[in-house]
Amino acid sequence: MLLEFAIEESTNYPNLLIMQSAPKRSRGETNRSASNSTLRRWSVVLKLIAILSTASAQTLFAAGTPEYIAATSPDANLLEDANNATDTLGFNNVFNDLRSQLKQIADLTPETGIPFIDDTEFQLASRSYYLHREFGDGQTSEAFATGGSLGLKTGRWHDVASIGLTTYTSQKVHGPDDRDGTGLLKPGQKSYTLVGEGYLDLKFEPVQFAFGYQRIDLPYLNGHDIRMTPNTFEAYTAVYTVSEGFDIGVGYFDKIRTRTSYNYISMSERAGAIGSDEGVYAIGARYKIFERFNIGWVDLYNPDTFNTFYIESSTNFELFDVIDVKTALQFTDQSSVGDELIGDFHTQHYGAKWASTYENLTVAAIYTYTANDRGAQTPWGGSPSYNSIMLADFDRAGERAYGTSVSYNFSSPYLEDFSTSFRWVYGDTPDSKSEDQREVNLNLDYRPEAIENLWLRLRYGHNNSVGNDREDIDDFRVIINYALAF
Repeated sequence: MLLEFAIEESTNYPNLLIMQSAPKRSRGETNRSASNSTLRRWSVVLKLIAILSTASAQTLFAAGTPEYIAATSPDANLLEDANNATDTLGFNNVFNDLRSQLKQIADLTPETGIPFIDDTEFQLASRSYYLHREFGDGQTSEAFATGGSLGLKTGRWHDVASIGLTTYTSQKVHGPDDRDGTGLLKPGQKSYTLVGEGYLDLKFEPVQFAFGYQRIDLPYLNGHDIRMTPNTFEAYTAVYTVSEGFDIGVGYFDKIRTRTSYNYISMSERAGAIGSDEGVYAIGARYKIFERFNIGWVDLYNPDTFNTFYIESSTNFELFDVIDVKTALQFTDQSSVGDELIGDFHTQHYGAKWASTYENLTVAAIYTYTANDRGAQTPWGGSPSYNSIMLADFDRAGERAYGTSVSYNFSSPYLEDFSTSFRWVYGDTPDSKSEDQREVNLNLDYRPEAIENLWLRLRYGHNNSVGNDREDIDDFRVIINYALAF
């Protein structure tokens, strides 16, 4: 995938999360319930942890490839990063980044001598997800869902053509009607099942093509898979491998299906241009200049709405032969084009990060800045901003964001399967009417060596809008993933 990167969730674009607010409570009702809120939450959580373990096993055969397994490493290294944006390039819809992590199981059927059949791969992944979110005005969203995806990728016919298919499901376990809005289920706390991917993959060395409904992971145009199912796209892409470490990709993205939706709509309509049916034209490249330095870029053009140009570079080196240092820079330029159907604007976003790792400890510092004219536009997926974390992207107009991260992989005999991380970001908006905000994220990950591809994650996030407690958010999650390929 071209310029692949890890994605975190933002509330700056709640329509992307299919979030709906619960009915407002009176201030008196809010005060009466506040004292019991924490006790109720942890009582539910203790029960859910037991249920989740069972549910993950039960849904193993109705599951697939969640991005936050593939793209958000449970190891507490470099801000929970998997790859930097320049680590992987290409629109090519490889069956899954998770494949390299999965235990390959021996074929269960006899060989036919036909590669199209014999080389077919299946992937099953289950995800069980509990989310409880409280807002400062007394509203609450809560749900527990279980499901996942089932996918296959055939072998190549005459070493050229293969087919990929993936279905997704999210089934309600718990979800009060008055606590809608988590994005784990369809609006109204309803379960759903859908066919999310169906595409043709053609390989003519050194060019690879993919046509049809597929997952894409580009900056600003991606699956944004932070709930139960990802965005998918009607897309037509090609990647040309110029040489080792140098790839060029082009593509046309006609329509998008957002996470819980059954229907595809045009990319321009998703951007806010009602009645428009324009797609997105994209071109990008990655060049590995030398062993420790990469640079990559992508340009996304949607006629009559806006154009996005993104570039990122990353490098790593050692200090004193014991400290591993990783640095990265990013830049985004967005501007309205053509008929400017969503308004006349021009904005930019800058980011820099530094991370130092010594043995099992990683400490990082991050800075991002967004220009005053308008905040970053992300109608087609998650933001690549280095300060994008659980509840906010920190890319509002005029926002300067200062972030830090501390993470640790435990190494003692009894804790070696555990890792933990802490993130803090402060967003300052001195030239904007928006209020300053700060956010804290805590993560605890358990990935037992004895059970390959099982991952239990506990997450907590608190976002505080300085000077307006009614906009505060407390977010707690329990997530269990299990994946299998054969």
